Amino acid sequence: MKTLRFEIPKALRFPVSTADILGKRHLLKKELLKQTNLIETRIAVLGGSTTGEVKSTLELFLLAQGIQPVFYESGYNQYWEDVVFENPDLWNFRPDIVFIHTTWHNVSRFPEPLEAEAEVEARVRHEMGRFESMWEKLHTGLGALIIQNNFDLPRLRPLGNLEASEPFGRVNFLLRLNAEFATYARTHSRFLIHDILYLSAQVGLPVWHDYNYWHNFHMAVSPTATVALARNVAGIVKGIYGKTKKCLVLDLDNTLWGGVIGDDGLQNVILGRDHPVGEAFVNFQRYVKDLQRRGVILAVCSKNDEQNAKEGFSHPDSVLKLDDFSVFKANWDPKPENIRMIAAELSIGLDAIVFVDDNPVERALVAEQLPEVAVPEVGADVSWFAEVLEHELYFELEKVVQDDVNRSAYYNSNAQRGVYQAGFGNYGEFLASRRSAHSCPFIWSASRS
Repeated sequence: MKTLRFEIPKALRFPVSTADILGKRHLLKKELLKQTNLIETRIAVLGGSTTGEVKSTLELFLLAQGIQPVFYESGYNQYWEDVVFENPDLWNFRPDIVFIHTTWHNVSRFPEPLEAEAEVEARVRHEMGRFESMWEKLHTGLGALIIQNNFDLPRLRPLGNLEASEPFGRVNFLLRLNAEFATYARTHSRFLIHDILYLSAQVGLPVWHDYNYWHNFHMAVSPTATVALARNVAGIVKGIYGKTKKCLVLDLDNTLWGGVIGDDGLQNVILGRDHPVGEAFVNFQRYVKDLQRRGVILAVCSKNDEQNAKEGFSHPDSVLKLDDFSVFKANWDPKPENIRMIAAELSIGLDAIVFVDDNPVERALVAEQLPEVAVPEVGADVSWFAEVLEHELYFELEKVVQDDVNRSAYYNSNAQRGVYQAGFGNYGEFLASRRSAHSCPFIWSASRS
């Protein structure tokens, strides 16, 4: 039976339509609630500023990930008091996740000009003590997982560029606090940082913090920037609930290099820093390689002659090599059929796969026939491919552990073992061959995984 495809509203996909989200949120929510099998979660939003916009926008992006939130929302700037004094409403709510939405406005007191380093250090310890008392109370009293904003930066710099170098500079002070927050996150498994320092830089501080919204509504993050913030938090929650994708399936021609290798030959494909478009392909390959290093499984799905396709990775400027791919499908079969085979050989679900192809016809075909597979609209300009993958947050993790790093190598050897095993009449023949097949080292390494 054909699986019915639920289309995530276009407004919630990259590039996100901020105007549609802010103007049509009720219609979007109604559409998203038509999904079945939503995962319910209880989220407490504790705010150091007004959070109504954060909560309602976050709900949309969570629903888009198949997660239905039930919310508790603290009063304005009551994030610390609600926890430390055990607000009964919060304690009775019993959240699964606590999202603490604080910003630089919630630093209790910044250093004074020319303040001694020892006094600045005491202020750091004071701020950390205040936040840690809250975090520990949440851990021991509620057992909830915590998502904590780190600190963004103020738009104004009274000390100019000295803000970044002097110990008493506000920028320096906030970066010190961010480093302390990061240290805490590394030593506490149920504590995650939401990186608004990066997010505010990406959006731009004048857009991130709008004085009119702050003065009129005490919104530390503008409605436009709140869309980016909510999307990012939803990506973290998606990772918590195991909805992170595992495998990136890639086309080849005009996706990993420019040109058609079967027609142009290896020497004429566009790849390398001596060509502006070739450099863009190199940069995309480097991003894909970084994903593979942290455990994302790579596979090829290309309409191509297999030998020609494999030759492309012998190009001197190719960052990716053949052994980076766990499964390699280069033939003239329909791509949905090949992707089904990739999932079977890797023993993963189709919903664990992201498919990238520059060809809109192939994207549409896979999206239509394999609704479980994520098919981002990357367009035809390779300069944007990594940007689209990054913004869609397909591979967001709760933590990176050694098992994640080893995953690609495991699936690589596991797929090879399956192909090798397929050549035998039965499993007994396969096992017998292993005892004498010293020429196939990948089999032995796979048996240890």
